[in-house]
This record gives sequence, structure tokens and C-alpha cells, in this order.
Amino acid sequence: RWDPEAWPWLIQFETMGHCDKLEGQGTEWAIIAALEAEGYRLVNYSYHNTHLVLDAALRTEPQLESWVSSWKCRACHRRWALPYISVSDGVYCKRCRCSSPGWRYGGSDRDQHRQGYSWGYEGWRRWSDY
Repeated sequence: RWDPEAWPWLIQFETMGHCDKLEGQGTEWAIIAALEAEGYRLVNYSYHNTHLVLDAALRTEPQLESWVSSWKCRACHRRWALPYISVSDGVYCKRCRCSSPGWRYGGSDRDQHRQGYSWGYEGWRRWSDY
């Protein structure tokens, strides 16, 4: 916070629910929200890893911009439709993936750790935040 130039351009961390099990349900999404509040943008969420980029660096670093532009929705082929969701059969933008009721409302055991969250205007938000 005191030295923005010291902040990493890219953060990748595991989001398989381990932190939620140890620290309480919703902890991983709280980490994402805290990083977004500090100027990071969610690029991709999956049940394995989540990627966020520093928004200021995204505007000034061609390598980072190129990496982000390499993400593409499997269904509609849109680029820059952040954030994306990675699942076993590909990478999707929120519009394409959230059209599936099973995803939106937790259709599998692996969805259970994210129940209570839904897509909002700026990404995932807890239902209670609306």
C-alpha cells in the first residue's frame, strides 16, 4: 500500500477451498475482494487457481497486457471479458458460463464452497453485498 511499485503485477493463488476449510467459508473470496480493493483485477477463477493482475501495470506493461489478452471464452470466443471461469471443459466468460443453472447455484460438491456468491456488475459478490 505504501509503495505501489513493489506490488507484484500478477498474483496466482490456490482456490481449491483449503483456506475456506481452515479459516471459514468465504475466506478465499474475501481475499479476492481485498485484492480488488487494492487495485487488482480478477482475470480468472477456477477450483484450482485464481489469477489477478495489478490494474495499473496492465495499462503500462505490454507483456502483462499480452498475457491477459490471450484469455478467450471457449463458447463465444470473446477476449477481455474479465473475469473468466475455468472448469474441466474449458475457460468461459461469465455470460456464457453463468447461463448454466448448475454453475450459478452450485450443482456439484465442488460448488458448495462458493455458495452464497453470484456474479455482479464488477465480478463475484456475496449475495448479502447486493
